[in-house]
Amino acid sequence: MKQEKFINLTIVTGLTVQFLCYAIALLFFPPDFTGEFPVYSQESNMIVEFGLALNMAAATVMGIKLSDERQILAAAGFTMFAIAIGITMSSLFEVFDVIDKASFEKSYFINTCSNFLYVPAILLISTFDGFKKWIHYLSILTAFVIFSSGALFIFHYRNYIVLDVITMIGYLLLSFTQLMWALNVYTNYRTSIGNTQTV
Repeated sequence: MKQEKFINLTIVTGLTVQFLCYAIALLFFPPDFTGEFPVYSQESNMIVEFGLALNMAAATVMGIKLSDERQILAAAGFTMFAIAIGITMSSLFEVFDVIDKASFEKSYFINTCSNFLYVPAILLISTFDGFKKWIHYLSILTAFVIFSSGALFIFHYRNYIVLDVITMIGYLLLSFTQLMWALNVYTNYRTSIGNTQTV
């Protein structure tokens, strides 16, 4: 019972903190869109990196938890999700070295690879029966927005400001979706405790 409490605490904390970190980074250290490509501050990236680290921990633990519960597709989705987070973190380190369009394109290529991992991961996660139906629809919408920015990049669309705005909308949706996942996990845990005490 105590271990179950810490498992759920890890998941809920990681999924919630990533949202807070993303919001703080955008509000206090917004990207500069005045040039040919967006420029992100190191402060912004480090705050996001911290949130992503806890996010990866939450996704990993959630994947293992769902595997134990024999929800194999959703477990695989969270495992893929954790891998995608790792690639996203490496792309943020590339952003530190962006000095021209060529270096930005390199970092965006790495970022697009992680986006293409997010899409099947989110779709697999949508098979989890512990989330409310509207959260599944929100997840699918998020996957579509994230995929669209990657698809535009693959087909050589190179207005990086527009691409980054689409990507940012996708990540905002993804961050909010994960906050809803956290709320659902917490609600399910509290319900299970109530059922146990009743029995």
